Formats: sequence, C-alpha cells, structure tokens
Amino acid sequence: MTSVSIEGRSFATDAVGYAQDLASAWTFDGRYVLLRSLATQSVVDALSGKQKLNAGGGGVGAQPTSCPAGLSGTCVEVYAVGGSPTISYVFAVDPGRLGQPNAVTGVS
Repeated sequence: MTSVSIEGRSFATDAVGYAQDLASAWTFDGRYVLLRSLATQSVVDALSGKQKLNAGGGGVGAQPTSCPAGLSGTCVEVYAVGGSPTISYVFAVDPGRLGQPNAVTGVS
C-alpha cells in the first residue's frame, strides 16, 4: 500500500512520497489547510519565510538524505528540478505518522 485516503485526501505511506507531496503543495498550491494537513504548524510557519522550489520551473524532486543537526526521523531532501539556481530543503518525516496527517515535523 502506498497511500491512505482520509476524507478524500490521500497521505503517502513512504517518507519520500510524503515529503514530495508537501513540497509540491507548498510550491504550486499554497493553500494553508492543505499544508497543515501534511505538516505541523511549526513547519508551515517556517516555510512561509523560505523561497519556494519553483525556480527551476521543472517541478519538485525528492530523495532520502541524512538528517542534519536538529532534525530527527526519516529525512528527505526536496529540491527544484531543472533550471538554476538549485534550491533544496530537508524535511523530517515522522515514520509513525506515514499514511496520516501531519507527518512532516521539521524543515532545514
């Protein structure tokens, strides 16, 4: 199983897919309620001051990475695809929350 649907919204059951869903929602949609369904309040607040990943114009990519200091869980690098400059962030995903709302618990 790769996703769980709750009231019409699917939540990925893998960390990379979950982080990519948040990165895409933040970059291309921006609706607060959608962002809050995927991440904690502190992550949504932190993203509001960061440059979005659309500089590449080619979408959003994601890959597993090691967690930097201050983040724990399963860490995923999300990045702009194509173009320049290269922009990326690391999202911490709580493995116990995969398939459920609010699994992204940190950003660096």
